[in-house]
Amino acid sequence: MAAGIDREVLEDWNNLKGTAYHFLYALWLLLRRKATTVAFYQGNDLLAQPVAPPILDSTVPSSEVVSRAVRSETQDLWIQLKSSTSKWTCTDLLNDNLLANFVCNALTSQRAGRDWQVRLASQGPIESDDVRKFTSVPSSHPRLSARLTEICEAVRGRFLTQGAPLDDREGASLRDLAVNILSH
Repeated sequence: MAAGIDREVLEDWNNLKGTAYHFLYALWLLLRRKATTVAFYQGNDLLAQPVAPPILDSTVPSSEVVSRAVRSETQDLWIQLKSSTSKWTCTDLLNDNLLANFVCNALTSQRAGRDWQVRLASQGPIESDDVRKFTSVPSSHPRLSARLTEICEAVRGRFLTQGAPLDDREGASLRDLAVNILSH
C-alpha cells in the first residue's frame, strides 16, 4: 500500500504536482478576496486570515464596517488541500495526519487568542451522514473511537516534543476539540 504522500501525488489532477495546486489555491484565495494573507505552514497546507464580507447596508456607519473587518482578522483559516475525487469517509478523515494537523492548528490558534476554522479542500465529496453518526456518539463506533484516541495522543505528543505541553484544560478538552473539528 502506498504511503499517504505517495497517494496524494498519484491523485493530483491535470498534472499539477505537490505545491503547484497549493500555490494556485493560495492565489485564488487572495485574488477572490477570500483572505487577506495566505501562508504555507509546516504540517499543514495553508494558513489564511479570512476577509469579512463587506456590509452593504447604508444605515450602518462606515466606522462600523471598518471595525467589523478588523475583528475578522483575528481568525485563522487552516486549509488542507487534497487533490482526490474519491469519497471522504469517516475512516479516511481519521487516516494519516489530517485530523491531527487540524487539532494542532486549532490549539495553536486558541493559544494565540485567535478564533479558527478548518477546511478540507478536495474534489471528493464527504460522506457527511457517516461523519455525523460518528460525531454524535463516538463510543458507538469502537474502531473509529480508538483511532480518535490515538490521534489525540499523537497531538499531545507533538506539543510535548515541541516543549509546549498541553495544560490540564487543553488535555481534558482535546477529544471534544477533535470531534468538533470532524463535525464541521
